Amino acid sequence: MYRREANEIKYLLLNYAHGHWDFPKGHIDPDEHELDTVRREVLEETGINDLELYEKRIGIHRYSFLRRGNPVAKSVALYLARTRTKAVRLSSEHKSWVWLSFTDALSRLTYPASRKILHVANRRVQGL
Repeated sequence: MYRREANEIKYLLLNYAHGHWDFPKGHIDPDEHELDTVRREVLEETGINDLELYEKRIGIHRYSFLRRGNPVAKSVALYLARTRTKAVRLSSEHKSWVWLSFTDALSRLTYPASRKILHVANRRVQGL
């Protein structure tokens, strides 16, 4: 998610309870379309509902982790969205939030895959 502040693009990053910095994301509900999931999850995690959502995915992030010793595979579809809202109302899943420039967001993101996605998003935003 991004917004324009003066002539600069700012990207929203969330600090998750486990300590990592990443984009808003969440789980798709049964029979829910991906774009509806994006709108719902962004609203739940940030309180932001004025999204201009671009319908073409900017990527899919696949990863796995251990939950109680069992491997869990995840696949996250990522979309680009613009907002005019600056204020964020965090869910209980997060500790803090920040709007950052592209360079600062690259430095803050925890995972290399997220930095790759930010590069794709930034190229797309620059082309709009």
